[in-house]
Amino acid sequence: MNRAGEARTHLERSLHADPRQPVAHEFLGGLLETEGRIAGAVPHYEEAIRPQPDFGKAHLDLGALPARKGDRARAAEEFRAAPSDPDARIREMAGRGLAAVGVK
Repeated sequence: MNRAGEARTHLERSLHADPRQPVAHEFLGGLLETEGRIAGAVPHYEEAIRPQPDFGKAHLDLGALPARKGDRARAAEEFRAAPSDPDARIREMAGRGLAAVGVK
């Protein structure tokens, strides 16, 4: 619906009220990344993982950033953490991410 700015505002308010919301952090990180604000996205992905270490989607997002810059080791570290997610699609994406950076 092209209302990313409005969504960002609501997420920021929600996180201000309660910063311990992994899904909100991951979603806000994605919005910031879409806007090209990578430096702002990274801390939100990290905050999503802190209380929920098996949050595979956040690991995938966090791994994709260094992968794009050619930092295969850092990307692989995050992709290796993603398979602990209970969602089979996330685990499959983690495997593809590892293959993309040349790791089995």
